[in-house]
Amino acid sequence: MIVRFNPRPEDLQHLQVGPLGPHLPSFATLVSQQGYCSGTGWLKVRLVAKLSRWLPRPTRRCCAFAACADLAFDHERRPCGQ
Repeated sequence: MIVRFNPRPEDLQHLQVGPLGPHLPSFATLVSQQGYCSGTGWLKVRLVAKLSRWLPRPTRRCCAFAACADLAFDHERRPCGQ
């Protein structure tokens, strides 16, 4: 049986940090509405939370962010198991 991703607000609270933190609940709702299973949903939410913690560091440059975004996009588009 597949368990659908359906996080409670209190489960998301500790992940709501950085500039993307306030948007995490709506992102989690979107992931839930798209029908992801619990494991994959949490992976996606934690990835956004990590990005949000990474963004405000003063040593980060725009080109580094673009490179990370490209890698994440490539990873998401890869067929399962590769």
